[in-house]
Amino acid sequence: MFLAHQSDLNNNAWRVYPQLPNWTLTKQGAEHSLVSNVCLHQGSRLRGEFGQGDRTCPFHGWKYSIDGKPLASGNTITCVNAGPLNKKPVHIEKNFVFDSPVELSELSFIDTANLKLVENRIDVVDAHWQHIINLFLDVDHIPVVHPGVYQEIGAPNVNDLEWYYKENASIQLVPRIPVDNDFNTTLLHEDLNSKYSAAWTTVYPYTMMEWQPGAWFITVCVPLNDTQTRVNVYKYRDTRYTDLNWQINERVWETAWGQDRAQAEQLTSINIPRANLEQQKLHFADWLDSNK
Repeated sequence: MFLAHQSDLNNNAWRVYPQLPNWTLTKQGAEHSLVSNVCLHQGSRLRGEFGQGDRTCPFHGWKYSIDGKPLASGNTITCVNAGPLNKKPVHIEKNFVFDSPVELSELSFIDTANLKLVENRIDVVDAHWQHIINLFLDVDHIPVVHPGVYQEIGAPNVNDLEWYYKENASIQLVPRIPVDNDFNTTLLHEDLNSKYSAAWTTVYPYTMMEWQPGAWFITVCVPLNDTQTRVNVYKYRDTRYTDLNWQINERVWETAWGQDRAQAEQLTSINIPRANLEQQKLHFADWLDSNK
């Protein structure tokens, strides 16, 4: 599951992400790690969204260092804060931080070193989370639900997508068709020479990652119940590109996301006959079956 870009955290900083509320992502030097966000005393979350340095439990005042070492026992007398919080490693791929390993070698042509987080929000969608993921994996709906939307960024040729399947992910690369428009004038030399105009990646089970030259839009599903999903939205802008590039990228993505939200809310049962599923949805379904 996606957590952050490496640039999101300053040194000696921590952050709690809505998709993983019982853990904090910490950064010490060049090292990122996950440290438990649950106090060992009586199980209270340590709270807070982000900060730097030590953390103190709001229940009884137990205090921990950024890497989870016990520092103080607050107001408790019979119990002593003596054990470290649980800690586990993260996986970094293309400067993105995940809570488990994922392999995205087909995206090696994309430079992710210059990204800046410009918006992080939560959208509540009245749909089962699997409907949202399956819709993201769906190619056949694009001409129907998104007519003309992607043409502005030179990505109309969705029927010729290149698919790559990983152990816990799938990647869609969209061949580029050069277009003569405002967006074309904002592209870097490497984009004009690239074979691709977009890349869509699903990291199972909850993460959707969309690259358009100059921007990354990442959404992470958090199931609320069988009919509602909280979607954490992360918008990253590549600082090498112009304001116009960002304006077009954001408009295209928000339009497509609004259309996908509306369509997801029209879907009903997740129990679709396998004979009706495309290969990419079968790959996801097989992963779900093997990771119950």
